[in-house]
Amino acid sequence: MLQLGEPWPMQQGSGWLLLEPEEFEEQAPAIALMLLSPAELAGWHQMQRTALARRKRQWLLGRWAAKRSCREWFLQLGKEAPGWQEIQVFNEENGRPRMRLPDGRPLPELSIAHSETAALAACSDRPLGVDLEWQEHLQSDPLAFSRLAFTEEEQGLLPSLESERWRPAALHLWCAKEAVAKLTGDGFQGRPKRFAARSLDEEAAEIHFDGQYYGVSFNRSHGYIGACAQELVKSCSVVGL
Repeated sequence: MLQLGEPWPMQQGSGWLLLEPEEFEEQAPAIALMLLSPAELAGWHQMQRTALARRKRQWLLGRWAAKRSCREWFLQLGKEAPGWQEIQVFNEENGRPRMRLPDGRPLPELSIAHSETAALAACSDRPLGVDLEWQEHLQSDPLAFSRLAFTEEEQGLLPSLESERWRPAALHLWCAKEAVAKLTGDGFQGRPKRFAARSLDEEAAEIHFDGQYYGVSFNRSHGYIGACAQELVKSCSVVGL
């Protein structure tokens, strides 16, 4: 099967960044037949009648990345990886992605993110959340966005608005918040400041939400910034970029 992408570094677990090939639109039906379980394939055919083209591509790309990440997880454990069609990816009522196998074998936790023409999926024994952002995002008014998305303490962690370093730093911070929101299952609900950063640099962040601290690691590849969040057992001091 055609593979376009690369492993996504993870301290614990496996991740995969998958890039959409130029011919993906034409190859999508054949890829779906090779990749999807019967239940997923039925959903794919339903989407052909109702979903927008971009949504269909992202959905298939996300399933592809998820299954590749799951197979890598098995290989890391020294076990035989299940077939592509054996792994069924589905969503719970709250939207959280899950996986199952026909034989009921336990599978890792899963998180999936999309951005532009790429998908990121990660698997781990522990609950996790991932987000993926294209580096050219945040083209809106920096001041208005900063006031909407970040607390005063978080704004203090960022370079000045006039600095060329502000936009990439702000994108890292936004990505971290998104990853934690997906991990908790709460989502932003229009209030991103509820997910408050306590530390931030180019490699990691710490986010506080609802009495709990979450560690976030960053990676960058092919013009994308990705964040992976997992629960922490302790906090650390405030430092800024």
